[in-house]
Amino acid sequence: MLELQATPPNRKAMSSNYNTSSSNYLRILRTGTGRSASLPLATGRVAARTKFVRGAVKFFLLRRFILCLIFLSFLPAPLLAQEPTPLPTSLWGSVERIAHAEQANPPAFAITRNSLGRELFTFAWITADRGGVRQSMRHIEDGALTHSFDLTLPPLRPRDQRLFPAPENQVHLLWIDDDEVTRIPSLFSALVRPNGEIARGPIPISEGGVYEYSAAPMPDGSLWVAWAGDPISEPTLYLRRIDFDGRPALSIRAAANAAHPALVGLADGALLAFWIDMDGGTLRGARYAEGVRLELNALAPTVSLNAGDRLLDVRASVDSTHAYVFWNIDRQGMRESWFASGEIGAPAWEPPTRINGYWGVTPASGDFTATLAASAVNVESGALTVLTFARGQLVGSESVVRLNKGESVISPPALYIAQSRRCLLWSSPDPFAPAALYMTQDS
Repeated sequence: MLELQATPPNRKAMSSNYNTSSSNYLRILRTGTGRSASLPLATGRVAARTKFVRGAVKFFLLRRFILCLIFLSFLPAPLLAQEPTPLPTSLWGSVERIAHAEQANPPAFAITRNSLGRELFTFAWITADRGGVRQSMRHIEDGALTHSFDLTLPPLRPRDQRLFPAPENQVHLLWIDDDEVTRIPSLFSALVRPNGEIARGPIPISEGGVYEYSAAPMPDGSLWVAWAGDPISEPTLYLRRIDFDGRPALSIRAAANAAHPALVGLADGALLAFWIDMDGGTLRGARYAEGVRLELNALAPTVSLNAGDRLLDVRASVDSTHAYVFWNIDRQGMRESWFASGEIGAPAWEPPTRINGYWGVTPASGDFTATLAASAVNVESGALTVLTFARGQLVGSESVVRLNKGESVISPPALYIAQSRRCLLWSSPDPFAPAALYMTQDS
């Protein structure tokens, strides 16, 4: 019992030390002095530092928030607003947004019909993302856009893609791409079924490098193709036929030192071929039947070019009586369009004439009519326009599409005519997003 009440030997000392420490701590709180000041002073310093750090973090976050607000205030409206861009206005009727793609050219386009009369609109374009480059396609069927799909082709750097009708709603697809082995630009073809399956191809069509080409569909569903090949200093012009089933025949060497081919297929199965003779600067024209040249004429002088000027393309077409050749030229940033014309089969034409007020004049593809229609861009208003030619003269114009404020086109629009139906296609680039590809049709 005495042991239970006994005090441990050091308890008194511990109690004394506790009382001393407590009194010192109270004195420190009151006066800020005392023997055991190290612990409270350290605690105060930590608290001060914590307060400073918190203030610095708040200032840093506030500063970043203000800088973000300033940055957002300089962003263009399209990046801030999530609303879709309004469609351009067409005097023909509704405008369809076909796709968004990284290309300045209109989408490739063709209208086909099968044996049962089923009509199909086919569009093709080239796009790219982190997964690589793709050649994509979609249709308008029964008046409605279908889902887009990617073609099972192995593209590297595809460009200048075009579509032409083939039997049973199939299409001939042509494009330029780098050869997988040599990396030289080559012309390729493929026959594509309506569901996107590749019926034949891809097939290399050209021999040597290709920098430009032309193609003309024939009444039987076949296709004639012309290209200017290497060397670029003295190009050689070749012709080659692709049958309705996508099988190429042997190539034909058409002319030496010739460039800028332009082909037109006639209803009787004959082929008109035009090109620029690089030796004499002359527009030459030839007529072929079954791959055999029947006649060759020096038709007219070509359009003169000055230092720094570029000939962008040469296109050809016909109306019921005359043949036409169009030049599109870039004169150091200023675009011009010229044309020459003559009766079909005439041995000589008048010199080219400038088409004032328009650039990018491109003859329509598809069906031929009594008059020739061509797409163009109005120099002053920027409106997408359809021009009409007859008997070798420009006889009319129709302003079709007015672009939205701030919109423009880099490449000329494309016009397609099938059974009196006119379709106008174009690409509207966006500096902050892929270009929008559009179509409007005259219904």
